[in-house]
Amino acid sequence: MTWKEIKSKLKWIDPFTYLDFFIEFLHKKGINYKALDVVLQILYALFLAYLTICIVGLITGASKPITIVVTGSMEPNVNVGDFLIVGAPKNIETTDVYYDGKVGGKDIKEFLEPIFVNGNTTKVKVGGTIYDLNTNADVIIYYSPVVNKDLVHRAVIRINAKDGVFYLTKGDNTETNFMLDEDCEFVYGQYIVKDACLYKTAIPENEIQGKMLFKIPYIGYIKVIPYKIYLWVRGLF
Repeated sequence: MTWKEIKSKLKWIDPFTYLDFFIEFLHKKGINYKALDVVLQILYALFLAYLTICIVGLITGASKPITIVVTGSMEPNVNVGDFLIVGAPKNIETTDVYYDGKVGGKDIKEFLEPIFVNGNTTKVKVGGTIYDLNTNADVIIYYSPVVNKDLVHRAVIRINAKDGVFYLTKGDNTETNFMLDEDCEFVYGQYIVKDACLYKTAIPENEIQGKMLFKIPYIGYIKVIPYKIYLWVRGLF
């Protein structure tokens, strides 16, 4: 089989082949407008993207199976522009802590003490026992009502309490995310920083949207670049 014959057969794998046939059909019917061709190509691309997300969601079991990283809070392990495939929030690997009380709706300082080491939260003290934050735990996705967007951070502790299961999360970047996402008040040098948290309480298990299965570097820049331009333009006004 020649390369030309192989190429001819492979074209049937390309979904845009069928759009080309449809556009050619319209041209033969006298409907030949460049603007219409472009609109059809854009709509078809959006449809294929949506269909891909639905298929990936069926496979992984996640409600939002694809996520693109736009900030550096998880560097160096998850970077800006990484394209994440997300699975269902099941069997999340992390460190389990058991607390003989209720934690739902409470400030985390009511039942634990974050411990700073060299300017970074690395441990928590719960009921007299000190636990290391699990820096090898699964990376999860949750919605932050504080910043009104989905966040991709590591599930460093799972708290098993009387009123359910909850998670503590943290970004891997110790330069920008040196405290727990749920730590709303902490001492930084000579200052007391208030309301700096990304979630007001420990995160209930049912609020976790999914966990990262794997990442594809750089592909996400197709979203990151327009996002950065948007932030730059917004900063002008």
